Amino acid sequence: MERARKGKRRTIAGKAYDTSPHYEPSDFVSCVVFVPTPNPCNGGWTARQRMHYSKEQRERTLQALRAYPDSLKGKFAAGCTITICRLSSKNVDKLNLAACLKHVIDAIAMWILGGTPGERDDDPKLEWIIEQGKAKKGEQSVRVLIEPRMEK
Repeated sequence: MERARKGKRRTIAGKAYDTSPHYEPSDFVSCVVFVPTPNPCNGGWTARQRMHYSKEQRERTLQALRAYPDSLKGKFAAGCTITICRLSSKNVDKLNLAACLKHVIDAIAMWILGGTPGERDDDPKLEWIIEQGKAKKGEQSVRVLIEPRMEK
């Protein structure tokens, strides 16, 4: 995190999103949250460690999303697709991927719909796409893309 504040660039593996044909630049949110996302399903975690990581993931995610105007929340609350990509040097299996990103998902749902952590993340208006990609060793982050649903 410190390196990012000093202005150094990080290279993050992943794909580029094509948003030019049907979105205005202000109609979507795209950000990278530099936060560790360890696998909580592995044994050996104390309650204090779980609490630390959950709080850190929520706070850093909300901090990144607060840079965007509140007017976007109304567009997203009507229905949106949220793509979350966990970037790490090691991959986890599909069943544990959502557990690694649980508190990031809670923070995004809180930012869009309000409420408390874990309360609104299962809302049918929010469509979740969870992916994972490779990054350099020691550089864990989460890429977030929030797009309004296209009207048919």
